[in-house]
Amino acid sequence: MASSLEVLNLTSATGVELGRGAVASGANAIAAGAAQGNAAGTIPDPAGAFATAAKSIAVGAGANATAAGAVQLGEGTNSTANSLQFQDTRIPTETQYNALVNFLDSGILVNADLAISATAEKFKTTATAYYFVDGYPVAKAAEDNLVFSAAYTINAATGAGALWGAFLVQGNKAGTISTKAAAADQVYETEDEAVAALPAADAGNTALGYIVVNANDGADWTANTDDMTDASDCLTTTFHEIAESTLPATI
Repeated sequence: MASSLEVLNLTSATGVELGRGAVASGANAIAAGAAQGNAAGTIPDPAGAFATAAKSIAVGAGANATAAGAVQLGEGTNSTANSLQFQDTRIPTETQYNALVNFLDSGILVNADLAISATAEKFKTTATAYYFVDGYPVAKAAEDNLVFSAAYTINAATGAGALWGAFLVQGNKAGTISTKAAAADQVYETEDEAVAALPAADAGNTALGYIVVNANDGADWTANTDDMTDASDCLTTTFHEIAESTLPATI
């Protein structure tokens, strides 16, 4: 009986200690180690398992969990709260893992820098864009004379004054640029309403940016036919980038 108590020590004041030399000094902590300890088993061996913070867990000889909620598996020290570490390798948290998945799924490393073309009915990208599509990396060189994927309209027939439309610009794995709109005909009364209605990118594409057109008061605007020059076939046109993605916080 005495021998088994040296191996398994349950203490309500600290936590659970499994193995001679294990120390669970944090509240509700767990330490499981196989260090030798001294002959009486009363002085922890430096190679024991130490869980010294609240709700921390240390498993294996030489394992040390020194931050609240930290878990250390194998020899090493985990001093990062609420994290899991195997020896010296940090395991991503759920938030970090999801951020990494999203980054690789449709992240943008470098924007395409959208702008109007010399032929004002068309648009262009002015920089090499680097982005991911379903985890596939794409380097898309700058391209001029891009056209809208359809003859979208901003319809002034409603009599509501100068109306707005917004058009998503997206790229696929092959680097093909296309556009997408919330509807073939748009009649938004404010820029915010038009932008809020922008659709998600199609499957197999990543959103690169969007174009917002404010039609002339009382006049329709038609993509690929009417130009995007300010105070010409429209009141204004603005080009917007999707924010470049950032990697998850350091693991």
